[in-house]
Amino acid sequence: MKSKTLDNYGFVDSVLPTDLFETIKEECFVAQEQNKQMISGLSGTGVPEHYWLNKSQQPLNNFLIKMLNEFNWNFPGIYNVKLLTSDLPFAFGKSWINFQKQGEFIPNHTHDGLYSYTIWIQIPYSESDDKHAGNFEFTYTDIIGNIKQHTIPLSTKDEGRIILFPSRLPHTVYPFYNTNQTRISVSGNILLDSK
Repeated sequence: MKSKTLDNYGFVDSVLPTDLFETIKEECFVAQEQNKQMISGLSGTGVPEHYWLNKSQQPLNNFLIKMLNEFNWNFPGIYNVKLLTSDLPFAFGKSWINFQKQGEFIPNHTHDGLYSYTIWIQIPYSESDDKHAGNFEFTYTDIIGNIKQHTIPLSTKDEGRIILFPSRLPHTVYPFYNTNQTRISVSGNILLDSK
């Protein structure tokens, strides 16, 4: 007998270079006073406020190119849309900063584009015994239609960590309750450039 595993997509997990992380972090700390607020389809009561990332975007894009290459090496095919008469280059959408307060959450959702990413800038809590509190979680179906979750437990040690994943992969961010400090993350999308 032989056992076969059917292919599926995953995600790429990395850590930002220290200088890039510090640059983004500095911008995040002043963004609520200096950057324009971003209103999304998720904005509302109980959901974190979002502000656009400005100055750090280009150096972040340079790092994201490396992550894209890694993703496409390990999980080829997402960029091969086969709906167009020719391939299009990638376009980096504008990143946004999430300021999540105690008790706030980001409901299960997907993003625009082909790829999305999240960077954890400030995680103001240690690992919790609660399997959900403060964690990031993907939701997907397996080959027979069962709903599965992949949880990424987060704590202060994850500051500077970045993940790149398919934009249509549903994900959520659970609330945390054990600190009054703000959790800060940066998110964004990578699309095809039709211009």
